[in-house]
Amino acid sequence: MKGNPPSRVISWEKEAPVWRASPARYDVSKPIIAAINGYCLGGGLWLALESDIRIAVESAQFGVPEPRLGMPATFTALLQRYIPRGVAHEMLLTTDKISAQRAYEVGLVTRIVSAEQLLPTATEMAESICQNSPLAIRAVKELIRRGEDMSRPDAMSLTDHVTHSLMRTEDIMEGFKAFVEKRPPAWKGR
Repeated sequence: MKGNPPSRVISWEKEAPVWRASPARYDVSKPIIAAINGYCLGGGLWLALESDIRIAVESAQFGVPEPRLGMPATFTALLQRYIPRGVAHEMLLTTDKISAQRAYEVGLVTRIVSAEQLLPTATEMAESICQNSPLAIRAVKELIRRGEDMSRPDAMSLTDHVTHSLMRTEDIMEGFKAFVEKRPPAWKGR
């Protein structure tokens, strides 16, 4: 294959607004739920990948059209972290779109719902998350993010460290107390 080199280096900070919007650039401690209704292509797919949970409507389509524009997608090196390598390669090299059903089958989305149920499902999921200790949810996000590229022993050590740091919080005491008293906990985030 023969191609031409770019005439200049692209500054993603200035020229790719999607990069500035990426949650990965920031240490977002709250869970992000992507409710995908329609096409999820290119930068939109990247933003969806950066979320913690992805829900899609039955008619949603996912794809990476950037090679047809003459460039790789910004997230090319990352896609295979989210879905099986072969599927990522096929999407990246062919630029063919995949259906919501296929996205579900490969783990790109966790649920497929009707258009009418998309926002209610995302809201219900958010409400379910809010039933948990905000400190614990923040810790879970940190462990997922930091542990992703760690060895198993290092990840377990990090988990022990983070868990130990929560043992003296008001929330953990409230969680155990509420469990014993068979009532919902009243989290304080401390």
